Amino acid sequence: WTPAPVSRQRSMRNLLVVNCADEAAEKAALDIVGKNTKHCLVKAKTVNASGIELTAELRTRGGETAFVNELTRLPGIGNATLVSYNGEYMG
Repeated sequence: WTPAPVSRQRSMRNLLVVNCADEAAEKAALDIVGKNTKHCLVKAKTVNASGIELTAELRTRGGETAFVNELTRLPGIGNATLVSYNGEYMG
């Protein structure tokens, strides 16, 4: 495995998928994401009886991903998944 050059790491796009129990958890998650990323745009939101699933496109600051761990410690957050994203989105 070879890490991406630092210049690419700073601006890599990612998709974040977060499962929230309710609107309060959703708001708390978006607050943390907004404070820890350069860019965040909700691409999809699914609401059903078991909760809310958000999919957001974001750009991390300097490749920093610790905020994902912070998300999972919030009340009402079931899981959070960060995936590298090349710009193609089917949804």
